[in-house]
Amino acid sequence: MAMGVRTVLSDLEDNGWCRFSSNDFELEKVFSSLGKVIRKTKVSPAVESRSLVKSTHQLPLHTDHYLAKFIVWECIRQDQYSGFSVLIDGIELYESMPEKTRDTLDSIQIKLGAKHLRYSQLLIEENSDLDADINESHPMINKFGSETRIFYQNWMIGQLVNNKQKSAFQKYVDAVRNSKPVRIRLNPGECLAVDNGRILHGRDELSENSNRLLIRYWIS
Repeated sequence: MAMGVRTVLSDLEDNGWCRFSSNDFELEKVFSSLGKVIRKTKVSPAVESRSLVKSTHQLPLHTDHYLAKFIVWECIRQDQYSGFSVLIDGIELYESMPEKTRDTLDSIQIKLGAKHLRYSQLLIEENSDLDADINESHPMINKFGSETRIFYQNWMIGQLVNNKQKSAFQKYVDAVRNSKPVRIRLNPGECLAVDNGRILHGRDELSENSNRLLIRYWIS
């Protein structure tokens, strides 16, 4: 394995994210070391799109679809003035909360919207070797032995079923808002990789008529 790829993997394990240049080594080698690309998407502002990720508005901190273990963004064109990605370690924040709050967060099963379910169906159909079931809900906190993973989108609070869960979820939302994120503005030819079950990511507001273009890879 090339030294550059080892560095990416080491940074992902230590920090949950890594910034690197696609000129240093082949992206395919990074992808194959992380897993399998299950979705490739062009991410650029589109006036007619209802999707928040394709708007110029600020994108709040969240995780992507839970079937994506890692996300890699490749910068093709950057916004002239803005375009900062923002990152927070969502697991570190979870582990800093009181035990009772963590226990309640552990109990939360988030009901998935129609878009998430369509994505699940599409990803499974497109990737026959993807070992996954289509479920109408997914735990906010998932624990596999010593590993803890998070599935978080702050607009999902309205889908919670009881006040205790809503209170704990709101405490987490407030903690996210009060945290100081890492801010990264990719240059063309640079990439950003994150552990999607650990790192919450978002984006600053883009400039009007922005021509920013990233290629997003979901890796299982």
